[in-house]
Amino acid sequence: MKWLIGASAIWGLSFGLIKGKTGHIDPFFLSCARLLLAFLFSLVFYRPSDMPNSKRLRLAAVGALQLGFMYAPYLFSFRYLKAYEVALFTMLTPVFVAGIYVVQKKSWNSSLFFATSLAIVGGLIAAWKPLASDLGPILIGFGLVQISNLLFAFGQSLLFQDGTMGTQKSPLVGVPFYFSGAFAASLICYLVSHLIQAGPAFGGATSQDLLVIAWLGIVSSGVGFLIWNWGVIKVNVSQLAVASDIKLPIAVLISVFAFSEPANLLQLSMSLVVLTSAAVLARKSTFAK
Repeated sequence: MKWLIGASAIWGLSFGLIKGKTGHIDPFFLSCARLLLAFLFSLVFYRPSDMPNSKRLRLAAVGALQLGFMYAPYLFSFRYLKAYEVALFTMLTPVFVAGIYVVQKKSWNSSLFFATSLAIVGGLIAAWKPLASDLGPILIGFGLVQISNLLFAFGQSLLFQDGTMGTQKSPLVGVPFYFSGAFAASLICYLVSHLIQAGPAFGGATSQDLLVIAWLGIVSSGVGFLIWNWGVIKVNVSQLAVASDIKLPIAVLISVFAFSEPANLLQLSMSLVVLTSAAVLARKSTFAK
Protein backbone atom coordinates (compact mmCIF):
# COMPACT_ATOMS: atom_id res chain seq x y z
CA MET A 1 0.00 0.00 0.00
CA LYS A 2 2.93 2.38 0.55
CA TRP A 3 3.37 2.90 -3.20
CA LEU A 4 -0.33 3.64 -3.65
CA ILE A 5 -0.27 6.10 -0.75
CA GLY A 6 2.80 7.79 -2.21
CA ALA A 7 1.08 8.26 -5.57
CA SER A 8 -2.03 9.56 -3.79
CA ALA A 9 0.08 12.19 -2.04
CA ILE A 10 1.39 13.39 -5.42
CA TRP A 11 -2.10 13.48 -6.92
CA GLY A 12 -3.54 15.28 -3.91
CA LEU A 13 -1.81 18.45 -5.07
CA SER A 14 -3.13 18.14 -8.62
CA PHE A 15 -6.79 18.92 -7.84
CA GLY A 16 -5.97 22.47 -6.75
CA LEU A 17 -3.40 23.03 -9.49
CA ILE A 18 -5.69 21.91 -12.30
CA LYS A 19 -8.62 24.06 -11.18
CA GLY A 20 -6.65 27.07 -9.98
CA LYS A 21 -3.81 27.25 -12.52
CA THR A 22 -4.96 25.61 -15.77
CA GLY A 23 -8.52 26.86 -16.28
CA HIS A 24 -7.47 28.88 -19.35
CA ILE A 25 -5.82 25.87 -21.04
CA ASP A 26 -7.70 23.56 -23.41
CA PRO A 27 -8.15 20.38 -21.30
CA PHE A 28 -7.45 18.13 -24.30
CA PHE A 29 -4.22 20.00 -25.01
CA LEU A 30 -3.29 19.81 -21.32
CA SER A 31 -3.82 16.05 -21.32
CA CYS A 32 -1.72 15.67 -24.45
CA ALA A 33 1.09 17.90 -23.18
CA ARG A 34 1.40 16.26 -19.78
CA LEU A 35 1.37 12.74 -21.24
CA LEU A 36 4.03 13.67 -23.78
CA LEU A 37 6.22 14.80 -20.88
CA ALA A 38 5.40 11.61 -18.97
CA PHE A 39 6.37 9.53 -22.01
CA LEU A 40 9.68 11.38 -22.41
CA PHE A 41 10.35 10.83 -18.70
CA SER A 42 9.66 7.10 -19.09
CA LEU A 43 12.26 6.63 -21.83
CA VAL A 44 14.89 6.13 -19.13
CA PHE A 45 13.44 2.59 -18.83
CA TYR A 46 13.46 1.93 -22.59
CA ARG A 47 14.85 -1.54 -23.31
CA PRO A 48 12.87 -2.77 -26.35
CA SER A 49 14.68 -6.08 -26.73
CA ASP A 50 13.68 -7.14 -23.20
CA MET A 51 9.94 -7.43 -23.91
CA PRO A 52 7.86 -9.35 -26.49
CA ASN A 53 5.57 -7.41 -28.85
CA SER A 54 2.37 -8.86 -27.35
CA LYS A 55 3.28 -7.52 -23.92
CA ARG A 56 4.20 -4.11 -25.35
CA LEU A 57 0.80 -3.82 -27.04
CA ARG A 58 -1.05 -4.88 -23.90
CA LEU A 59 0.73 -2.27 -21.78
CA ALA A 60 0.08 0.39 -24.43
CA ALA A 61 -3.62 -0.52 -24.29
CA VAL A 62 -3.58 -0.22 -20.49
CA GLY A 63 -1.97 3.22 -20.75
CA ALA A 64 -4.49 4.33 -23.36
CA LEU A 65 -7.45 3.38 -21.15
CA GLN A 66 -6.12 4.25 -17.70
CA LEU A 67 -4.56 7.56 -18.72
CA GLY A 68 -4.97 8.70 -22.33
CA PHE A 69 -8.73 8.37 -22.76
CA MET A 70 -9.40 8.80 -19.03
CA TYR A 71 -7.83 12.27 -18.84
CA ALA A 72 -10.15 13.75 -21.49
CA PRO A 73 -13.44 13.52 -19.50
CA TYR A 74 -11.60 14.03 -16.19
CA LEU A 75 -9.94 17.32 -17.17
CA PHE A 76 -13.02 18.49 -19.07
CA SER A 77 -15.12 18.03 -15.92
CA PHE A 78 -13.24 20.95 -14.30
CA ARG A 79 -15.11 23.21 -16.73
CA TYR A 80 -18.34 22.31 -14.92
CA LEU A 81 -17.23 21.53 -11.37
CA LYS A 82 -15.22 23.03 -8.55
CA ALA A 83 -12.04 21.18 -7.58
CA TYR A 84 -13.60 19.68 -4.43
CA GLU A 85 -16.60 18.49 -6.46
CA VAL A 86 -14.32 16.65 -8.88
CA ALA A 87 -12.52 15.11 -5.90
CA LEU A 88 -15.86 14.18 -4.31
CA PHE A 89 -17.14 12.43 -7.42
CA THR A 90 -13.96 10.37 -7.80
CA MET A 91 -14.90 8.67 -4.53
CA LEU A 92 -16.93 6.16 -6.57
CA THR A 93 -13.80 4.71 -8.18
CA PRO A 94 -13.76 1.76 -5.70
CA VAL A 95 -17.21 0.75 -6.99
CA PHE A 96 -15.81 0.36 -10.50
CA VAL A 97 -12.67 -1.42 -9.27
CA ALA A 98 -14.69 -3.94 -7.26
CA GLY A 99 -17.41 -4.25 -9.90
CA ILE A 100 -14.99 -5.05 -12.72
CA TYR A 101 -13.27 -7.64 -10.52
CA VAL A 102 -16.60 -9.31 -9.67
CA VAL A 103 -17.68 -9.44 -13.33
CA GLN A 104 -14.33 -10.82 -14.47
CA LYS A 105 -13.97 -13.42 -11.72
CA LYS A 106 -17.67 -14.10 -11.14
CA SER A 107 -16.79 -14.05 -7.47
CA TRP A 108 -17.75 -11.91 -4.50
CA ASN A 109 -16.34 -11.67 -1.00
CA SER A 110 -17.79 -9.96 2.06
CA SER A 111 -14.46 -8.32 2.94
CA LEU A 112 -14.33 -6.81 -0.56
CA PHE A 113 -17.83 -5.42 -0.05
CA PHE A 114 -17.11 -3.94 3.38
CA ALA A 115 -13.68 -2.57 2.45
CA THR A 116 -15.12 -0.89 -0.66
CA SER A 117 -18.06 0.51 1.28
CA LEU A 118 -15.80 1.91 4.00
CA ALA A 119 -13.52 3.47 1.38
CA ILE A 120 -16.47 5.26 -0.24
CA VAL A 121 -17.73 6.50 3.13
CA GLY A 122 -14.24 7.69 4.08
CA GLY A 123 -13.84 9.48 0.76
CA LEU A 124 -17.27 11.07 1.09
CA ILE A 125 -16.48 12.37 4.58
CA ALA A 126 -13.16 13.83 3.41
CA ALA A 127 -14.40 15.65 0.32
CA TRP A 128 -17.97 16.53 1.26
CA LYS A 129 -19.08 20.13 0.97
CA PRO A 130 -22.48 21.51 -0.06
CA LEU A 131 -22.82 21.33 -3.83
CA ALA A 132 -23.56 24.35 -5.99
CA SER A 133 -27.22 25.21 -6.49
CA ASP A 134 -27.13 24.88 -10.29
CA LEU A 135 -27.58 21.15 -10.85
CA GLY A 136 -27.19 21.26 -14.63
CA PRO A 137 -23.39 21.70 -14.69
CA ILE A 138 -23.04 19.37 -11.69
CA LEU A 139 -24.83 16.54 -13.48
CA ILE A 140 -22.69 17.00 -16.61
CA GLY A 141 -19.52 17.10 -14.51
CA PHE A 142 -20.64 14.08 -12.48
CA GLY A 143 -21.17 12.09 -15.67
CA LEU A 144 -17.76 13.07 -17.03
CA VAL A 145 -16.02 12.05 -13.79
CA GLN A 146 -17.78 8.67 -13.76
CA ILE A 147 -16.63 8.00 -17.34
CA SER A 148 -13.08 8.77 -16.23
CA ASN A 149 -13.51 6.56 -13.14
CA LEU A 150 -14.63 3.64 -15.32
CA LEU A 151 -11.74 4.04 -17.79
CA PHE A 152 -9.23 4.34 -14.95
CA ALA A 153 -10.57 1.27 -13.15
CA PHE A 154 -10.76 -0.83 -16.31
CA GLY A 155 -7.23 0.05 -17.35
CA GLN A 156 -5.73 -0.79 -14.01
CA SER A 157 -7.75 -4.02 -13.81
CA LEU A 158 -5.84 -5.21 -16.90
CA LEU A 159 -2.55 -4.39 -15.21
CA PHE A 160 -3.75 -6.02 -11.98
CA GLN A 161 -4.42 -9.25 -13.88
CA ASP A 162 -1.01 -9.15 -15.55
CA GLY A 163 0.79 -8.60 -12.25
CA THR A 164 3.81 -7.03 -13.92
CA MET A 165 5.02 -3.91 -15.73
CA GLY A 166 7.92 -5.67 -17.42
CA THR A 167 9.87 -8.87 -17.19
CA GLN A 168 11.65 -10.67 -14.39
CA LYS A 169 14.95 -9.36 -15.74
CA SER A 170 13.72 -5.78 -16.25
CA PRO A 171 10.63 -5.15 -14.06
CA LEU A 172 10.02 -1.60 -15.38
CA VAL A 173 10.89 -2.13 -19.03
CA GLY A 174 7.21 -1.86 -20.02
CA VAL A 175 6.77 1.67 -18.65
CA PRO A 176 7.61 3.48 -21.93
CA PHE A 177 5.07 1.38 -23.83
CA TYR A 178 2.44 2.16 -21.19
CA PHE A 179 3.03 5.90 -21.56
CA SER A 180 3.28 5.69 -25.35
CA GLY A 181 -0.25 4.25 -25.41
CA ALA A 182 -1.42 6.96 -23.01
CA PHE A 183 0.07 9.74 -25.14
CA ALA A 184 -1.31 8.28 -28.39
CA ALA A 185 -4.83 8.13 -26.94
CA SER A 186 -4.61 11.69 -25.61
CA LEU A 187 -3.37 12.90 -29.00
CA ILE A 188 -6.38 11.27 -30.69
CA CYS A 189 -8.71 13.01 -28.22
CA TYR A 190 -7.02 16.37 -28.82
CA LEU A 191 -7.15 16.08 -32.63
CA VAL A 192 -10.81 15.03 -32.61
CA SER A 193 -11.75 17.87 -30.23
CA HIS A 194 -9.78 20.35 -32.37
CA LEU A 195 -11.61 19.22 -35.51
CA ILE A 196 -14.98 19.61 -33.81
CA GLN A 197 -14.25 23.01 -32.31
CA ALA A 198 -11.02 24.70 -33.35
CA GLY A 199 -9.48 27.14 -30.94
CA PRO A 200 -6.21 28.11 -29.28
CA ALA A 201 -4.68 25.65 -26.83
CA PHE A 202 -4.09 28.51 -24.45
CA GLY A 203 -3.30 32.16 -24.87
CA GLY A 204 -0.38 34.07 -23.45
CA ALA A 205 1.59 31.20 -21.93
CA THR A 206 3.53 32.26 -18.87
CA SER A 207 6.45 30.67 -17.07
CA GLN A 208 3.98 29.60 -14.37
CA ASP A 209 1.87 27.80 -16.98
CA LEU A 210 4.93 25.90 -18.16
CA LEU A 211 5.96 24.99 -14.62
CA VAL A 212 2.47 23.70 -13.79
CA ILE A 213 2.33 21.62 -17.00
CA ALA A 214 5.82 20.27 -16.23
CA TRP A 215 4.72 19.26 -12.73
CA LEU A 216 1.52 17.63 -13.98
CA GLY A 217 3.38 15.82 -16.75
CA ILE A 218 6.62 14.67 -15.17
CA VAL A 219 5.64 14.35 -11.51
CA SER A 220 1.87 13.82 -11.33
CA SER A 221 1.52 11.66 -14.46
CA GLY A 222 5.03 10.29 -14.93
CA VAL A 223 6.20 9.58 -11.39
CA GLY A 224 2.68 9.31 -9.95
CA PHE A 225 1.41 6.62 -12.29
CA LEU A 226 4.73 4.81 -12.29
CA ILE A 227 4.64 4.25 -8.54
CA TRP A 228 0.84 3.76 -8.49
CA ASN A 229 1.01 0.97 -11.05
CA TRP A 230 4.00 -0.53 -9.27
CA GLY A 231 1.79 -0.65 -6.19
CA VAL A 232 -1.18 -2.07 -8.14
CA ILE A 233 0.69 -5.28 -8.93
CA LYS A 234 1.66 -5.78 -5.27
CA VAL A 235 -1.75 -5.60 -3.55
CA ASN A 236 -5.05 -7.48 -3.54
CA VAL A 237 -8.22 -6.07 -5.09
CA SER A 238 -9.63 -4.87 -1.74
CA GLN A 239 -6.48 -2.83 -1.08
CA LEU A 240 -6.64 -1.47 -4.61
CA ALA A 241 -10.25 -0.35 -4.15
CA VAL A 242 -9.51 1.32 -0.82
CA ALA A 243 -6.38 3.04 -2.13
CA SER A 244 -8.45 4.69 -4.87
CA ASP A 245 -10.01 6.98 -2.24
CA ILE A 246 -6.95 7.64 -0.06
CA LYS A 247 -6.14 10.64 -2.26
CA LEU A 248 -9.22 12.49 -0.95
CA PRO A 249 -8.15 13.23 2.65
CA ILE A 250 -4.61 13.78 1.35
CA ALA A 251 -5.98 16.35 -1.12
CA VAL A 252 -7.78 18.12 1.75
CA LEU A 253 -4.58 18.19 3.83
CA ILE A 254 -2.60 19.61 0.93
CA SER A 255 -5.26 22.25 0.27
CA VAL A 256 -4.87 23.38 3.89
CA PHE A 257 -1.08 23.57 3.95
CA ALA A 258 -0.28 24.43 0.31
CA PHE A 259 -3.24 26.63 -0.63
CA SER A 260 -4.26 27.91 2.85
CA GLU A 261 -7.84 26.71 2.35
CA PRO A 262 -10.07 26.18 5.39
CA ALA A 263 -10.93 22.62 6.38
CA ASN A 264 -13.05 20.86 8.97
CA LEU A 265 -10.45 19.00 11.05
CA LEU A 266 -13.10 16.80 12.71
CA GLN A 267 -14.42 15.80 9.30
CA LEU A 268 -10.90 15.08 8.09
CA SER A 269 -10.05 13.04 11.20
CA MET A 270 -13.20 10.94 10.81
CA SER A 271 -12.30 10.29 7.17
CA LEU A 272 -8.81 9.11 8.09
CA VAL A 273 -10.20 6.78 10.76
CA VAL A 274 -12.69 5.22 8.33
CA LEU A 275 -10.14 4.85 5.53
CA THR A 276 -7.59 3.36 7.92
CA SER A 277 -10.20 0.82 9.03
CA ALA A 278 -10.91 0.01 5.39
CA ALA A 279 -7.18 -0.44 4.69
CA VAL A 280 -6.78 -2.79 7.66
CA LEU A 281 -9.76 -4.86 6.52
CA ALA A 282 -8.45 -4.92 2.96
CA ARG A 283 -5.01 -6.08 4.02
CA LYS A 284 -6.54 -9.15 5.68
CA SER A 285 -8.30 -10.09 2.45
CA THR A 286 -6.83 -12.61 0.06
CA PHE A 287 -7.85 -12.85 -3.58
CA ALA A 288 -6.55 -14.77 -6.54
CA LYS A 289 -5.68 -12.55 -9.48
